[in-house]
Amino acid sequence: LEKDDGHSLLIYKSFSEGMQKRLRQFTRDGGSLLVSGSYIGSDMQAASEQAFLKDVLKLSFAGSDRDNKNSSVHGLGMTFDIWRTINETHYAATAPDVISPIKGSNCVMRYSDGRDAAVAYSGRDYKTFTMGFPLECIKDAKTRNAIMRGILKYLIK
Repeated sequence: LEKDDGHSLLIYKSFSEGMQKRLRQFTRDGGSLLVSGSYIGSDMQAASEQAFLKDVLKLSFAGSDRDNKNSSVHGLGMTFDIWRTINETHYAATAPDVISPIKGSNCVMRYSDGRDAAVAYSGRDYKTFTMGFPLECIKDAKTRNAIMRGILKYLIK
């Protein structure tokens, strides 16, 4: 639950200014990115931060998915469950981000309510794969590994 909420004693940011600068340079140099986490978009509200999401990750923030009654995600030819409610086994993505593709990128996963859960970009310059929930919140280890293999294949192809 580390995010810039304005109330924490420590300041957390999904992507600090320094990290944004490094990732911009990394992609300019042709590096591809895999990003996952619950607050990728919701934590980036300043105009410069939204420009980073648009320019580098090729997405826009479209809200939080608070419908934690259904934990299914559909994408990459699979349907799988993620941890959505607080429990004693694993931390939960209680309000993962809804992230929408912009021109040049595509929605590659959706939450069970039909809202966008992951965005992929494949340009001549670099590739990105961004999920609005933590990869490690995929409940089934075999499924999580299959998703990771698919993502890596996409990024290095």
